[in-house]
Amino acid sequence: MKHSQKAKYIFLACMLAVAVCSTIALFRTFWPSEGRPYEILTMEQAATYMQYEEGYALIDISTPREYEAGHADGAENIPYDTLFTQASQELTDLEQTIYICGADSDKRTKAAMKLCEMRYMNVAVIDGTDAPQTEGLTD
Repeated sequence: MKHSQKAKYIFLACMLAVAVCSTIALFRTFWPSEGRPYEILTMEQAATYMQYEEGYALIDISTPREYEAGHADGAENIPYDTLFTQASQELTDLEQTIYICGADSDKRTKAAMKLCEMRYMNVAVIDGTDAPQTEGLTD
């Protein structure tokens, strides 16, 4: 085999490897959880991430009455019913990490899905925040 043919095969193998790795990386970027475009975290996981992360948004989608009854420390109340109209004003950075908490687990997942459809890239639902007072989550 000639030297130029070997170089051609090595080049093609490298290009194939780069294509496969890029595809895997892109898939993980846009679909971080199996079957979902958002993450689901426990309160402990979210609290750990928030300790080391800056510039995130912690959004409580509860009604104002539920929010006043108790909420996560540092959470901003944007009720589910107004989240989608306020998101473009309140959450201007599409790459900002957004943690969703609130009293209703169904609304948390719907809110996360809708934010992902609105092209927000780093959305996470904090599971287990059904209780009125969520301790352990701090700004």
